[in-house]
Amino acid sequence: MDGAAEPLYLYEIYKGLFAAIVEPTIRIGSRVEVGPWAQFSHAQMRIRCSAERTCKGSNLRFGLQGNYHWNPSGPIDLWSGVALGYDTSSFSVPAAEVTYSGPDVTLQAGFDRNFGGNFWAGLFVTGTGGQYDKLDVRLLNGSGSETLRERAFHLWIGFGFRVRVAAPHPAVAN
Repeated sequence: MDGAAEPLYLYEIYKGLFAAIVEPTIRIGSRVEVGPWAQFSHAQMRIRCSAERTCKGSNLRFGLQGNYHWNPSGPIDLWSGVALGYDTSSFSVPAAEVTYSGPDVTLQAGFDRNFGGNFWAGLFVTGTGGQYDKLDVRLLNGSGSETLRERAFHLWIGFGFRVRVAAPHPAVAN
């Protein structure tokens, strides 16, 4: 945090994130998928607000994505893509709520296996890089916002399991 005697980094606050991602995308042809996405995350915190409980933290990311499906009509559908988005990371400590926000870019890849009909499931991995450019702080006696002067690159590495319900491809329907 700017103005602090020692810089405060998110890796000193967050242990990790548990995320849920919603992607209401559409297919253009059988191979290209585009659309919005949103990720809602609960943060596992390193810092404690009291002896009994940890402080609260969260992360919200959203944006637009495009994915390319390498084998859309096969039993295993490999895919890769890119997403442009906006990232907000928040945490609460006694007497203050702090939020960093800024743009990010994500590279992603995975595979989905068809389990019958329109039901697919698989694994994925993501790498996201960005820079927070804004800091918002809410205190008991007021709030403030500033543009960050010293911006550091941040990186999120993610992996997970996804479930997809897909409309049939026109090529498969014939």
